[in-house]
Amino acid sequence: QLLGLTDLDPGLFMEINPVVTGSRDGSLDAGQFVRDDPNADFGLNLTYGITSNVTLDGTYNPDFSQVEADAGQIAVNERFALFFQEKRPFFLEGTEIFGLPKQLVFTRTVVDPVAGAKMTGKMGSATVGYLGAVDNIDDSSDLFVNLLRVRQDVGAASTIGAIYTDRTRENDDFNRVVGVDGRIVLARRYTLQFQGAGSWDRSGGTETSTGQLFYAQVSRAGRGLTFSGLFEDLSSGFLPESGFIRRLAEAHAQTQVSYNWYGGRGSLLERWGPSL
Repeated sequence: QLLGLTDLDPGLFMEINPVVTGSRDGSLDAGQFVRDDPNADFGLNLTYGITSNVTLDGTYNPDFSQVEADAGQIAVNERFALFFQEKRPFFLEGTEIFGLPKQLVFTRTVVDPVAGAKMTGKMGSATVGYLGAVDNIDDSSDLFVNLLRVRQDVGAASTIGAIYTDRTRENDDFNRVVGVDGRIVLARRYTLQFQGAGSWDRSGGTETSTGQLFYAQVSRAGRGLTFSGLFEDLSSGFLPESGFIRRLAEAHAQTQVSYNWYGGRGSLLERWGPSL
């Protein structure tokens, strides 16, 4: 028996990872090899445990030179953008909170971050995620990115949540998306997933354009009867610049119903039945 284990100090959870890179270029000039002045670059990654369930990450001038390269994809007569998975460590940790049926957060839209901060974790029955970054996407101006996600547990297996994404440029152009979503489980067999969102976009000094997204799916799991139904509607004005959705301006519906009968153990037919 272990006795007297009181007033234990778990200590401070902190990781500091400084990164320094250097380079010096040279070239031939009138038959002589001439070297330029050395260049040095400094970066810093920081992880701090605010509580046992909430973690704060920060980065300045991150170095992604050791990140695994993307697998090649062949684009021939493609009408839609190719998808590449996120592999940068700073963006990977704890970002499962941003998972949604329709992907409104795709961190690879942050191309060249100058600095960033991220807080993820659970506070009671609520899960919170925040990601902010200053993105040097081009030399003309910086892009300020803010992504906020809150998800509340309801009962044993259901959740309801909200999301907000904002991309603002120095010239006051912006793209913003606000959405709600939920996953409701009834009788351990019926599942309802829904998601609704609206976008506001202004670029090049034009008027603000708006658009909407709606998604709903209901399903029943079971050994005999199973069914699922899905409906989604994305307007032509819906522009989630912080996300990745292959096709916009479309409505889509589908449903499937099936029933299964099962044979005995070791029988020739193990399962059979109609599906519509």
